[in-house]
Amino acid sequence: MAITTDATARVLATTYQKWLEGYSDETEEDHPILASLKAKGQMEYDSSGVHYQESVKFKRLRLEGYADMDRLEWQKKNLYKVQQHAWRGLQLTDAISTKEMRQNKGFEARVKLFTDKLNTMRGDADDDLGQFLYLDGQAVGNEKKLEGFLTMFPSYTGAAGNLYGAPTGTYGGIDETEGAFGGAGVNAGLVRESNDPEYDFWAPVIVNATTTALTGAATTFAASAEELLGNAITQAIRGNNKSHHLDMFCLSRSNYAALKDNARTQQRVIVDPGPSRSLLVSLGFKAVMMIDGVDVITDTDVPATDPQGNTVRAVGWNMSKTKMCLLPETTGEKMFWNDSGSFYDPDDKTFKWWLGLWGNLIFKPRYQVLISDIA
Repeated sequence: MAITTDATARVLATTYQKWLEGYSDETEEDHPILASLKAKGQMEYDSSGVHYQESVKFKRLRLEGYADMDRLEWQKKNLYKVQQHAWRGLQLTDAISTKEMRQNKGFEARVKLFTDKLNTMRGDADDDLGQFLYLDGQAVGNEKKLEGFLTMFPSYTGAAGNLYGAPTGTYGGIDETEGAFGGAGVNAGLVRESNDPEYDFWAPVIVNATTTALTGAATTFAASAEELLGNAITQAIRGNNKSHHLDMFCLSRSNYAALKDNARTQQRVIVDPGPSRSLLVSLGFKAVMMIDGVDVITDTDVPATDPQGNTVRAVGWNMSKTKMCLLPETTGEKMFWNDSGSFYDPDDKTFKWWLGLWGNLIFKPRYQVLISDIA
């Protein structure tokens, strides 16, 4: 709205208004995902090739009974699938005319718009990146953007009486459907079990926050938050090695508040886990809860809905099974924003800056978790 003043005309004509030097940056936020990837050494700055490609072992050779002098059987057995991802790009740009550059100088330039322009742009890019870490890279309109967390959940089914949903889409060119490549398993009611690696080797954990399996009636995240998170954590444990366990859950503010309220109703005392037990606390983050040994934190970039249009309640990350791969900067330096620069365009007499990256996010789906309200 317009600012009113009781200053006289002669004062207004002869006096500067109070204008602070520089500017107030209200967009800066910390991203627990990026900080954790860096801490885990999962940022690759020198990836190359036409696209990302990795061999994935999806089954193992099986032992069989044997008696003395039995005749052995021989056959070729394929144990591998190929995960592939195209390189994706992100860019932001700005342009400044020579007239603007002349105007924004001297004492009158309260904000130096053109000083260290690339660093200013880098700050904006850092703050804007968080949303792309969750993005569904298979959705229409996102074909050029990073393949974020929700790319692993393009489609799935879920019955009200089941605690766990069943993925039916593809990720990295591999079918995520349970049992698509053999093996036996169960996904019904409260049970999600298999002793055959190939049955669910590429199936992420999907938890129904409105299931009737827990109480016989439809529940809500607010009412059963800790129980839902606890079951999700158990399903995401794929081995005894620490790299097979979840590192964190990220929740929106409203869902994080619901989790805290849930804990308060049980008169639980939330103890600071300390940096020796918590990845996020060791990285300097505060307001971190811990459920079954897994960090839980709020993240403003958590999307409201998943690719199915269902409300997202919690997103569980295993950072040891997540990588951010970046193509090398042309100078050979290891830089996160590996595609940036500036030039003068004489055609329209402007200075132009660009900043972005070439790369992609790579996940191993079976170690990641989505909790949502499955309709």
